[in-house]
Amino acid sequence: VRHPSFGVALRTVTVGPGAAALAFELPQRADVRGKIATDGVEGIAGARLLLRSSADELVVAEVKEDGSFEFATTVTPGPASLSVADGRFAFESGTRVLQVRVEETGAPLQLRAMNPAVVEGRVVDESGAAVAGARITATETGMLLDRLSRAGSALLDRDIGKLGDQLTRSAEGEPKPLLAVTAADGTFRVAGLPRGAASLRIARDGYGSKITKVSVPMSGDTTQAEPVALPRGCVVTGRVRRGGRAVAGVQVGVVVEGAAVVAVTGADGRYALRDLPPGDYRPAARYASFPTVRARSVAQVEDGGEASVDIDLPQGRTIRGIVTGTDAQPVEGALVLLRGEQGNPVMTDSSGAFELEAPNREVTLVIGQFDRTVRRTIDVPAQRDRVEVRIDAVRTGAVTARVIALPGRRPLSGVLLRTTRSGSEGPMPSRWFDLDAGMLRNPLFPAGTSKAVFWAEGYAPVVRDVVVRAGEEVDLGEIAMEPGSELRGVVRDENGAPVAGAEVFLGEEMDFFEYQSPMRTAEDGTFLVQGVSSAAANLLVRAAGYAWSSTPLRLPEDALGKELFEVALERGSTIEARVRGDNAEGLMVVLRRGARVVATAEVDENGVATFGNRSPGAYSLQRFGDDRTRAVAIVKQSGEVVRVDL
Repeated sequence: VRHPSFGVALRTVTVGPGAAALAFELPQRADVRGKIATDGVEGIAGARLLLRSSADELVVAEVKEDGSFEFATTVTPGPASLSVADGRFAFESGTRVLQVRVEETGAPLQLRAMNPAVVEGRVVDESGAAVAGARITATETGMLLDRLSRAGSALLDRDIGKLGDQLTRSAEGEPKPLLAVTAADGTFRVAGLPRGAASLRIARDGYGSKITKVSVPMSGDTTQAEPVALPRGCVVTGRVRRGGRAVAGVQVGVVVEGAAVVAVTGADGRYALRDLPPGDYRPAARYASFPTVRARSVAQVEDGGEASVDIDLPQGRTIRGIVTGTDAQPVEGALVLLRGEQGNPVMTDSSGAFELEAPNREVTLVIGQFDRTVRRTIDVPAQRDRVEVRIDAVRTGAVTARVIALPGRRPLSGVLLRTTRSGSEGPMPSRWFDLDAGMLRNPLFPAGTSKAVFWAEGYAPVVRDVVVRAGEEVDLGEIAMEPGSELRGVVRDENGAPVAGAEVFLGEEMDFFEYQSPMRTAEDGTFLVQGVSSAAANLLVRAAGYAWSSTPLRLPEDALGKELFEVALERGSTIEARVRGDNAEGLMVVLRRGARVVATAEVDENGVATFGNRSPGAYSLQRFGDDRTRAVAIVKQSGEVVRVDL
């Protein structure tokens, strides 16, 4: 809900029988101003600051001579991101982007500047001539892998909320921030990236894009990257047909160094993938609920060349079905997919019905629900196109609550909810809720008796036993969250050197699929986390190039200790799974540790799925949606590469 005189109110609603009337409380718009302490940093006057509010409002301000700034336009209060447009300086975190909170009272922001880390380089063509106007962006590989992992976890663990979120996002996540554009002599300067390894994507119309890996130095230092030579752009064209007829609206794409290059077929079924680097490409076509289909031949393009490859969609058939529960009532929102196929999954409607495209052969349907304990498979012969499936469905109700922070009774803007059903194998996947004036509503809360854990950064979690009847709505009243204890510590590597920029978090590994902690270690590896309590006594640390660390805290000793709590990170190991089969490229491989899905990766053109930054232990791997064949990988020590066949 938007209004010119008020802030934006955003709420997720459930459409269905018995829906409650919607009431929106519009917040007052807030002024954003503040001051930046320079601490000897020169040249911050005139720098442009960009603020993106929680309602996606984008405003700009200029830093004055005394370090003060004020945005001319008011915005919606709540969490926001503040960035230095040109990277002229960095914030105290060492990066040019900072997460801040816009208060309704208009309280000024007190910030501190420091000299940024700078990466300089040059972009040329194959002859060595400068390439001007090339765009430098930070690659979203980490975000993409996280989201693929979340999608895989959602599909395998039946978390409908996560799956719906995935299907509405682009393949590459959020828009990539533009870091720099090369000058007339091909040079570029990128400032304000976090210390450590970084991957920069360089793209220019008419050239093949390229990824270069750079090492970002400490704040205030400058490093020179190796010159990057862009090849002339190549083009792969073709036509998509089904039964000899052109098909419009098909998404055709290839993956280039972790990023998708995508085109959509026109009315004549033709597509064109442009600005590709030289190489061999086997495009994949994706359409509606069809299984993903790859071209039978490979397009080979040389520098600046063009190749053509057509894709034939199988004639297939449409399987129609009804999913009911043990009480013979239709199950809405059940997930249906083809085992071993990369098609788009479908969900049942309010009458429990679904339609799914399938090949003209015997297939296996996998039917599940958001609760990981519900899973059913059924074989469908080639001559059959109608099925009826009964599952042990988990009935749901709705839970509402108002989440506030003490002291001050300030409504929180977001909360992480973990739920464990009585008698189930373990907790359901965590789910993040954006709150409007502190109001939470979960329309898919499992019926029966459950334990609910409400978590927010810096606060001790609140644990509640909740009893919900199917189809009913339960109001939990106020959930008052108190500040937890503090834990001061330091993160070091195997040699005792400090690790800067590591993410520190109090919670469980599954929380990482829903929440990214703003807490990062300083240049000397130190950190301070708040919210320690008996319900938040597991410390997670992850950093690029290292295996994740999960350490149970001893309370109250660790929180009260005078010495810094030390976390030692091991070098991450790599698991490579070679997938057999002619059509292995593009398939998804799932990595499990015990019963938990910990990562998902796509098979590359060499038939290998790679999982990095793994800690020692036993893992199992399987093709996505296929429970019949698994492989076991044993990581014995840090830094090793373990290869298995799947």
